Amino acid sequence: MKIKPANPKGVKDLLPREMARRNYILDKLREIFSKYAYQNIQTPAFERLDTLMGKYGEDEKLLFKILNSGEYLHDETVQTLLKSEIYDAKEITPKIATKGLRYDLTVPLARYVAQHQNDLSFPFKRFQIGAVWRADRPQKGRFQEFTQCDIDIVGSKTNLHEIEILYIINDFIQEIGLKAKVHINDRKIFDAIGQLLKLDDSQKKQISILIDKKEKISAESYSNELTEILANEKDFEDNTKFNNFIDIMNSTTIDDLIQKGIPKEATESLQFILENAPNPELIQFDLHLVRGLDYYTGTVFELKPIDINIGSIGGGGRYDDLTSLFGLERMNGIGFSFGLERIEFCLDQKEIFEFKSSNMIRIIILHLIENTKELISLRKNILENASKNLIIDIYPEKSKLDKQFQYADKNKFDYALIYGDSEQKQGKINIKNLKTFQQETLNLDDLTKFINKNI
Repeated sequence: MKIKPANPKGVKDLLPREMARRNYILDKLREIFSKYAYQNIQTPAFERLDTLMGKYGEDEKLLFKILNSGEYLHDETVQTLLKSEIYDAKEITPKIATKGLRYDLTVPLARYVAQHQNDLSFPFKRFQIGAVWRADRPQKGRFQEFTQCDIDIVGSKTNLHEIEILYIINDFIQEIGLKAKVHINDRKIFDAIGQLLKLDDSQKKQISILIDKKEKISAESYSNELTEILANEKDFEDNTKFNNFIDIMNSTTIDDLIQKGIPKEATESLQFILENAPNPELIQFDLHLVRGLDYYTGTVFELKPIDINIGSIGGGGRYDDLTSLFGLERMNGIGFSFGLERIEFCLDQKEIFEFKSSNMIRIIILHLIENTKELISLRKNILENASKNLIIDIYPEKSKLDKQFQYADKNKFDYALIYGDSEQKQGKINIKNLKTFQQETLNLDDLTKFINKNI
């Protein structure tokens, strides 16, 4: 039976054109990351499940777990559980799955730093670009396999790193021509609000989850859920905490918060960051940004495009305790992740995606003579002597000129070299600009000189 070719939901193939555009963005990111002295690392696509579990809060249900290979199904305990009519998934999962696909690049980094601490110099600044997997419901701009582009600094408490990350974000969006804002907050402020209103740990946890999904639900649902969380158990009609919470959350400045009773020490870090941000128009103080992941302890930020309804295209924060889960104490960290697919989507939506293949000039040598060896030699000579960044292809076989030009147009070549029998006899070659359609006839020996001077 023939199988219909199709992707699983939540993943996609990339055509050469799409891949080239993606590489354009990645090249920009790598260039900026390197400029700020971040070093590139790599971690495996999957981790031990005990490495991943307990780090993502409610989102832990989105982890892709990998079935063990081999004879695990023949284990007597597993067989007994599988044969029973009712069994606890939490009980059987550790017996049949001990690995999982990475959910993000931050938890693997914490494991990496703890494991290789003696080989690293701290503070350790790293960047990593790689695929991550989440069992989320696929929708516009949301995939089950997607690429994250992460920067992290591990081993330093200073808020200079938050400011540096803001500079990197600003450099990147300026470079690619995208209008966006960084929404920024501090988890210490949220904790201070909880202390001021005498919220217990359960209430703070529920509220952080609710705030994190605020944009996905109606205002009425948000209000009803918040009322239920904050209601006085003795008198459900007593909504004092609700009113006080709403009043505080409507604050738009640090001064507002301090006037409403939030201690100055809870706001000092964020105040310092806001005062030293690279571009005031880039930043938006946002008390409703808490980020639901359990490992954030301080600054949190998200990058959101202006006038495009897609949510965030990047996010991150400070996670001062993450490595302690792997036995490495007192190791502070902060990071930010750019979401590649969402950035691509935004640039497409705004029609400002200027594709350039690393500023390289694309040339195709048309196949008009029988002697293929001479065409190979022609390409070799150009590549060895040209001072420009060139991509040179040879059309694979002799065929009609129209067909070869159609191929060149579809594959976005900038120039075509026309070297047929008559040119071969005269020692000439034609070079055609495929954008302007202007054509020059040159002596074959002058071709590389012309390329270096004119294109």
